[in-house]
Parts: sequence; structure tokens; C-alpha cells
Amino acid sequence: MTESGLRTKNSDSQLRLVIMNIDERLEALTQSVELLASSHKDKDNEKRMDQLTASAEKLVRVTTRLNECHTQLEEALQSLTDGTTRLLHVAEARAKNQQS
Repeated sequence: MTESGLRTKNSDSQLRLVIMNIDERLEALTQSVELLASSHKDKDNEKRMDQLTASAEKLVRVTTRLNECHTQLEEALQSLTDGTTRLLHVAEARAKNQQS
């Protein structure tokens, strides 16, 4: 082969090598971008999970407080019911005494 022919062959081989390297680099870059996107998504998911956990903890505190208030209201209602029952007994006793 001629010197220019060899150059062409060498150039073709080098070009194939460069193209292969570019393809490999593009593939590696694509994988890196996908990994970065996945990592970013994982961070977003982690932040969202932290927010959900904080909301759930707040919900537990609020629910606990509501249960405490409900218990206090039930106790107050029972106390009112007991007091009303005693007043009715006193009123009935007075009514009997006045009739006698």
C-alpha cells in the first residue's frame, strides 16, 4: 500500500477507535446522568418521607390531645348528670315534705 493508503487505513482505524470511544463515553455519560437523576429522586423521596413522618407525628400528638379533651368532656358530662340526678332527688324529697 502506498503511504497515503496506509494513512487512510490508519486514519480509518483511528476514526473507528475514536468513534468507539465516543460511543463508550456517551454510554458512560448517559449512565452517569441516569444515576444522578436517580440519586436526586431518592433525595426528593427522602425529603418527602421526612415530611410525611413529621406530619404523622403531629397527627399522633393532635389525636392524643383530642382524646384527652374527649375524656375530660365525658367526665364533665358525667359530673353534670350526677349533679342533675341529685338535684332531682332533692326536689322530689322537698315536694314530698311539702305535701305531707
